[in-house]
Amino acid sequence: MPGKRDHYQLEKRYIRKNGQVFWGRLSLSLARGPQGEPLFAIATTEDITSAKEAAEQLALAYQSLEQRVGERTRELAAVNTIAAVVSGSLDLHEILGAALDKTLEVTGMELGIAYRLESDGPGIPGEEKLTLQDQRGLSDRFTHYTTRLNLETSMVKQAASAGYPVVWQPEAYPDPVTRRAIQEEGVRLGISIPLLAKDRLVGALIICTRNPRPVTPEELSMLSAIGQQVALAIENARLYDQAQQTTLLEERGRLARELHDSVTQSLYSVTLYAEAAARLFNAGDSQAAAEHLRELRDTAQEALREMRMLIYELRPPRLGTVDLTGALQARLDAVEARAGLETSLEVDGTNRLSYAVQEELYHIAREALNNLLKHARARSVHIHLSFQEALTLLEICDDGIGFTSEEIQTSGGLGIFGMQERAQRIGSQLEILSAPGKGTTVRVQVGAWRTYG
Repeated sequence: MPGKRDHYQLEKRYIRKNGQVFWGRLSLSLARGPQGEPLFAIATTEDITSAKEAAEQLALAYQSLEQRVGERTRELAAVNTIAAVVSGSLDLHEILGAALDKTLEVTGMELGIAYRLESDGPGIPGEEKLTLQDQRGLSDRFTHYTTRLNLETSMVKQAASAGYPVVWQPEAYPDPVTRRAIQEEGVRLGISIPLLAKDRLVGALIICTRNPRPVTPEELSMLSAIGQQVALAIENARLYDQAQQTTLLEERGRLARELHDSVTQSLYSVTLYAEAAARLFNAGDSQAAAEHLRELRDTAQEALREMRMLIYELRPPRLGTVDLTGALQARLDAVEARAGLETSLEVDGTNRLSYAVQEELYHIAREALNNLLKHARARSVHIHLSFQEALTLLEICDDGIGFTSEEIQTSGGLGIFGMQERAQRIGSQLEILSAPGKGTTVRVQVGAWRTYG
């Protein structure tokens, strides 16, 4: 009424005459006279209980959806992490040990054991055994009884038949000897995760705890995805051994590159869908966010199916243990330097290239170096690798006799067609600069968008 304020509004709880509490919005407006003097105030109270309740329910829904997005993102991150870990080796013991460690870490369980499926006799039904490869947190007495399990009388058999992890309690274990060992170990809950490669059982991870807790469907879905990743790593370790003995290594490498590209794009799409869903939740568009989550699920499942043949073991021998820089230096030291050439390797920046891109660049460089040795009659070769923010540049320069475009055509291309094909696979630009007496420079530029994956 002193006239210091024309309008005022607040929300508060009121009590009706019958004692009912409700949310009200109090609005006050000041009426003024011809000279602007305060005359009277009008006060109204509006019942906004329904709006308040709806807002609270919406806030709870947003919180629940955000939690689900967070959980799904963590699950995908866990699967991707385990995929990266198990693909870092071709040694079966290392693969299963690393997988067991990461699986226990993401589930919060403290006991685990990893098995590989073996057969006492090829084609003999019922003779398949689960052979212990690694374990965590279990006693020697327990591992003594469980070093070799009969597949038919194990919970792994049920999980393999279902094609999905199975949760079990010790008293339900079918084999009495194993059941007694599990109970004596104090295990209260176990999960058998089948390792299936192309619908064929190759092993199992069994995780256990002495402190039972509920296991959610989301956890089982994550464990199923982990099992697929580990199975693929095991299968590809076996394929690698076979490839070493056959002439199919190049064909397998071509297939591996194609699979890698498709899976990389799928996983990148998963990341985009997750980020888009999070933004939509923050913006309050839960319907659109839910659609993105469905797309995320479908894309992740597609990627998991495509990962049935892991390719890590098909890397070139040098790239299996070192990055592109190390592989190129090893090549120069082992071949060009020993051939009497003066060699140098210059590297700028930090390597952020995916394996697929490194592999293609390595093969392009190798072909260029092979051409140099065969035809260039050079005295020196210089390789320049520049990892920049916007692109990666690879240059192989020699001081040889050079050549003309006509000489390329008459000589069959000097492997240039294959180099161009590899460059196209990674979306890069390939240039070959040469002239008689001026040496040769092979230059490849890869855009920044191809550096990850």
